[in-house]
Amino acid sequence: MPERRERGIGPGARLLEWRRAAGPQWLQAVEADLGSPLLGVGISVGRGDALGLQPLSQQVSRLAQPGRQPIAAVNADFFFYPSAEQPGIPAGATVLAGEVIRTPFPRSVLILRPGAPPSITLLSARGSVSAGERTAGLDMVNQPRRTGALVLYTPWFGAGTRTNARGTEVVLEPEDRRFRHGVSQGVRVVEVRPNAGNTGMTAGRWVLSGSGAAAGFLDTLKAGQRLELRLDFEPALGPEDQVVAGGPRLVRDGKAAVEAEGGTLGGAFAGTRHPRTAVGLAGSRLVLLVVDGRQPGYSVGMSLTELAEELVALGCTDGLNLDGGGSTTLWVRGAVLNRPSDRRERPVANGLVLFSEAPQEEPIRLTIMPTEVRALAGARVKLVVGGEDRHFNPTPLPVPPLRWVLPAELGSVENFEFRAAPAVAPPPGAEAVSGQLEATMGALSGRITVRVYPKPAQVFVSPAVIRVKVGSPTALQVRAYDTAGNPLELPDDVRWEADPALGQVGPDGILTAAGEAGKGAVRVTVAGVTAEAPGEVSADR
Repeated sequence: MPERRERGIGPGARLLEWRRAAGPQWLQAVEADLGSPLLGVGISVGRGDALGLQPLSQQVSRLAQPGRQPIAAVNADFFFYPSAEQPGIPAGATVLAGEVIRTPFPRSVLILRPGAPPSITLLSARGSVSAGERTAGLDMVNQPRRTGALVLYTPWFGAGTRTNARGTEVVLEPEDRRFRHGVSQGVRVVEVRPNAGNTGMTAGRWVLSGSGAAAGFLDTLKAGQRLELRLDFEPALGPEDQVVAGGPRLVRDGKAAVEAEGGTLGGAFAGTRHPRTAVGLAGSRLVLLVVDGRQPGYSVGMSLTELAEELVALGCTDGLNLDGGGSTTLWVRGAVLNRPSDRRERPVANGLVLFSEAPQEEPIRLTIMPTEVRALAGARVKLVVGGEDRHFNPTPLPVPPLRWVLPAELGSVENFEFRAAPAVAPPPGAEAVSGQLEATMGALSGRITVRVYPKPAQVFVSPAVIRVKVGSPTALQVRAYDTAGNPLELPDDVRWEADPALGQVGPDGILTAAGEAGKGAVRVTVAGVTAEAPGEVSADR
């Protein structure tokens, strides 16, 4: 793999980063040996007690507990957004430690089974509601009610069922607040509500909702009556299994096999390069893979076939596509490491999380963040120093003062800020001056590579095509890269200018559109290299 970098992040877990010139494409992967007794894998769900959207970093922070710390995570299933019926609800099956949170959609899922390697499969469900001798089929759990369907809603779905009044809804008091698969569960009818919708839910209450023939079945129920509910999966799941969905399957038996599932291969979804997230398996080995996209000069993303081939190249025997686009997120040890195409961390429905159960021990080295610096002359970069034990756990640092060692031609460090030299002259054949920045504290030390560039190889304005409305402000961004496509830290003296027909742009990159419709361009100059983006002002307000 060209330009590959790697570092340990936990016992039996490492972070890989590499670039492919075709595109270009910037990839990152977390590789973990789940055979290690100190590693585990699980899922994060919505807001923790209800489905919905939340940034992955916030979801992961909820899961930290003594003796079990999240060390890596990626976004997982697709979700409905925006949607009045399902705001932020995952598209496919979700099962959390045996509790059914959502029934399947016809796309593959990842099954996490205690004491066994993860697996990928298509999952189906079959349910029933029994009232004495009478039984009706339970069609779905926590999904919008379709005509003629019988649906169970639990508080995971939110404050209400969000259904219309063309049906009957029955409020239930369950004997077990968790709706578990593979067992019959007793419930007591609290209230029958004919011709009603959007019934509210509170803790300890479920709602059965039906229309058509299903509503007719519910109309016969009486308050105080005991029912039995049951849901079984095919293939069967264990009582503590966890399930998170994605799709389509990308790899089968060690070969790229992008399989048609649930409409995922139609249109531009499969063949166009987008940011992507995937999970790969090889026995007890787990691979969490992301590729950034929609960022010319840095990374353009991958098609599903390219993504499948990358998983095969990583040695995966099975692979599953997860949600991508602006959702693609890789979180490692407290920080989002990739560059989401939305230029921010997008709230997502759920995540796939790697945990370490290694005990915290004495620090054996210092860590410096970022793990490397690539900066243009005159740029400034904040540095964070921490301690790390042999399991890669962050640990408290001792008292002795911190000392920095850095070649003078690269710059200086003051108050935990690296200040690149205002001018550098790389040796013949090199585009940067490079060296090691070392931090020492007593017997502990750590170092990173620093590269300072006199000018960038490429500069881009984002968005690449600017479309604004009359008089409205728009935030523009500039990105600079070296010849290998690595992003560079920018100096303060970035110069913006705009054609008057487009508007005015300030030193902060905020473009204020002109007062009438027109066309023009924005230009930005970084260390003597200029980039331009065309733009148009629309009269629509």
